[in-house]
Amino acid sequence: MLRGGRAVAAPRGLGIEAHRGGAGLMTESTLEAFTNALGIGVSTLELDVRLTEEGRPVVIHDRRIGAATCSDTGAAVAGDPEFPYVGDLVGRLSVAQLATLDCGRRQLPGFPTQQVVRGARIPSLEEVLSLVACDRASGVRLAIEPKYAAARRDETTTRARLAGTVLRAVRSAGLVDRVTIDGFDWRLLMRVRRLEPAVRVVATASPHSLERGRPGASPWLGGLDIDDFGGDLVRAAAAIGVHGIAPLHGRAGLTFTTRGMVRRAHRAGLTVVPWNADEPAVIGRLIDAGVDGVTTNYPDRVRAVAAGRGLALPAPVAGGGC
Repeated sequence: MLRGGRAVAAPRGLGIEAHRGGAGLMTESTLEAFTNALGIGVSTLELDVRLTEEGRPVVIHDRRIGAATCSDTGAAVAGDPEFPYVGDLVGRLSVAQLATLDCGRRQLPGFPTQQVVRGARIPSLEEVLSLVACDRASGVRLAIEPKYAAARRDETTTRARLAGTVLRAVRSAGLVDRVTIDGFDWRLLMRVRRLEPAVRVVATASPHSLERGRPGASPWLGGLDIDDFGGDLVRAAAAIGVHGIAPLHGRAGLTFTTRGMVRRAHRAGLTVVPWNADEPAVIGRLIDAGVDGVTTNYPDRVRAVAAGRGLALPAPVAGGGC
C-alpha cells in the first residue's frame, strides 16, 4: 500500500469465527444465526456436525437433544415408540424425527441478549454449506467440527463414517479449499488428513482434554501422551501434522492461550485461533498476544475491539449469504 509516496504496511487482519453462528446474538446453530453472522461480517462460520440414524449430517452441538435448547412438538408418525425425542441421542433419531423439534422456544442460559428464533429447526450440513457457496460469500470460510465422542464410543458412529460423510458434503458443495476441520478427537483429524489432504485440520484442546500429568495417553489425542511432549500442546499438535491449534482461551484471561504458546506455534508453522473469547478485555489480550483469529459467541464485540486496534476486518455479506 502506498501513502504519501512511501510504502505503508497493510493493516494486520484478524480472523473472526462465529461460534455456532454467534450464539450470544441469536439462537445457536440455526440458519438464521449463520445468516446474521454473515451480515455482521465474519471470516468464518463455526459449526458442529453429528450424524442422524440414517447417517445424514446435521448441524447440532449436543450429543443428546437438550431440553435447554429444544422442545417436542409432536411425533413424526402416530404412535412412534421413540416419542418424546428430547433427551434422546441425535444419532438414534431420524431426519423426520429431528424435523419435529422446535429449537427456538427459549433463550439459551448465559446469553441474556440472545435473540430467540421462534420455531427454529436443526439444519442439515448441506443447508449451511449453501449459505457460502456463492460469489457473494466467496471470502467466508467454514470451521466444521465433526462431533466424535472419543470417551463414549458406544454412543457415536465410527470415525471413518463421520469423516467421510462430512467430506463428501464439502466436496459436493465445492468448498474443499474453504473448509477447516476442527476437533478435540485428534484421531479423527488424522483420518480426515488421509481422506482429503487438501482440507485444513486444526487441533482443538483444553487442559482437561490434554490430561497433563495423568498416566497414559488421553483418549482425545490420537494415541499421544501429552507428557511425552513436556505437556506442550504445540509440540504434540505439530507431531500429528495439523495446520493449527484452537486452545481454550480461559475466561479469566490468558490462562491457557499465552503469548509463549502463540510464538511457539508460529515458529512451528501453526495458526492459533482460541475459543471462545466473549469479553472485550479478553479479546483484546488475545489480539495483543498475536493470535491469528478468535472464535466467539459475539462476533460484533470482536469486530469492535479489532477496529479499535486498527486491524483489517472481514467484509459483511450483504443479504447474509446467497
